[in-house]
Amino acid sequence: MTTNKHQTQLPPQAVGGHDAEQIPYRESLAARLEELLGAYQEDYEGRSPSPSAINVLLGFLSAHPFLREPSLTATPSGELYAEWVGPCDRLLGVRFMSSGEVHYVVFAPNPLHSGRTDRTSGTTTADALMSKPELLDARGWLAE
Repeated sequence: MTTNKHQTQLPPQAVGGHDAEQIPYRESLAARLEELLGAYQEDYEGRSPSPSAINVLLGFLSAHPFLREPSLTATPSGELYAEWVGPCDRLLGVRFMSSGEVHYVVFAPNPLHSGRTDRTSGTTTADALMSKPELLDARGWLAE
């Protein structure tokens, strides 16, 4: 990520050959990452979020440009947490780890019991996340 007082940009090659130009909201994403960096350094005595976790997030978003922009936060351990909220009690939360793994949670309505919400969670690699069975029907509400 390059930055100055007037412009924030993601590098053209985000991670492993994934092109940050594929991320439709790359400017607002870069601004949010810069904001998180400043807040994190202020809260944690000059430490920074994990560059590897940032690269895992950027690689994931570059590989899935149909996803709408998530809300982002940094964890105390320097990992990044992205969240997509959808209609009807739907939510996908993903913790991007520096190892390339992700911890994820999916909330979705129970298809057989009105008013009930199912929760599924797990650990996988960032590149395999969207192929998980619990996310196959989520592509519609995760997209823009």
